[in-house]
Amino acid sequence: MLILSLMTKRILYVEDEREFVELVAQEFNTKNYTYIHSAKLSEAAAKARNQKFDVIVTDIKLESGTGDQLIKTIKSNPQHMNYKTPVIVSSAYLTSDIIKSLHDKINKVLVKPHYASDIVTAIDSL
Repeated sequence: MLILSLMTKRILYVEDEREFVELVAQEFNTKNYTYIHSAKLSEAAAKARNQKFDVIVTDIKLESGTGDQLIKTIKSNPQHMNYKTPVIVSSAYLTSDIIKSLHDKINKVLVKPHYASDIVTAIDSL
């Protein structure tokens, strides 16, 4: 008898472009991923403080701040619940300075414009 365990991934998705969020949500639902969406930096930080995630996907330029602030907050504290959680950055506003400052804190970079399915591909490759 073969017992197959299907573990769903738990994702914190930080993005403020509503139309893109809807497309990515469809992709997550297709894969049966559990995801928590946040459009605001403070809300995302609170969720990351209180819940464990398998992957964090964040934009850099948000109306309420920058995704690199969130990443640095999580990755600068070894006691943080999500300190070892893989991070994928999805942004059109990536500068070499941002990439250099985050190089040891992120696992994948997706430069917008890209397909919503590219996020799922990046998650699956971790």
